[in-house]
Amino acid sequence: MRLIYNNVADIATISATNLASGSLDNLKNNRKSSVYRSLSSVTYTLTWGSPQLIKAVALPATNLINGSTIEVKLYFGASVITGGTKIIQAASNRNVVLPGGNTTPLNYTHFSLGGATKTSIWFPNITTSSTKIEITLSNANPIDCSRIVCGNYWEPKRQVSRGITLGIQDNSEVSTTRNGDTYINTTYTRESMNFELQYFDDTDRKELLNIFRTWGSNNFIYVCVFPDETNSELMQTYSIYGRNSDFSMQYDIVGLYTTSLNIESW
Repeated sequence: MRLIYNNVADIATISATNLASGSLDNLKNNRKSSVYRSLSSVTYTLTWGSPQLIKAVALPATNLINGSTIEVKLYFGASVITGGTKIIQAASNRNVVLPGGNTTPLNYTHFSLGGATKTSIWFPNITTSSTKIEITLSNANPIDCSRIVCGNYWEPKRQVSRGITLGIQDNSEVSTTRNGDTYINTTYTRESMNFELQYFDDTDRKELLNIFRTWGSNNFIYVCVFPDETNSELMQTYSIYGRNSDFSMQYDIVGLYTTSLNIESW
């Protein structure tokens, strides 16, 4: 499990190679329907005035589909950092079934109905800070992207315990008339993920407490349970961008602790 909590994309200057509609500032807010739309391929360039340690890049809501790719390059100055280039299949085996057999290409209007693709790239061996990164996306249709998340991440020594719970909450309104006719007012769905971290040590306890003391439950985090999984569909299924609704920690025995995270998606 890896957790990105301090999103340095919010302090970056962002540019893009092309634009169909929207603003680049949309990539810095947490409104899922507020997107930057580009053509079928685009490169986002993020630059910082001071070096930032970038060990992960995540896109928590795009319309990338099966066959799409994402490539990330990390730079220090004009040079690509050694080991700082990765390209992956962004959404292999990801074929969204739209309501009513709708064949319209996936776009931001489907994000609230569970149609968003989550993609992440990890650089666990990078120790050099970056002054610039490039994120290149390719897709068969125009690309809608709601958010960029990047920065360092926290990873516990002991991984998530068995029994991960995924949830999908449908907030649609159902009403029934006196004649017994049922109507559904489709609104939005929200995902959740609940899991335990058991028997972690004092070092992880201190780091986790620092994250939630300073970041709290009012800010969004990006969590990926299987960041090294080669099956991108499984990796994104067990990824979530949202807030931890509650945090508590149990003292088990000397030097060992247990906690559970219950994350509700944005």
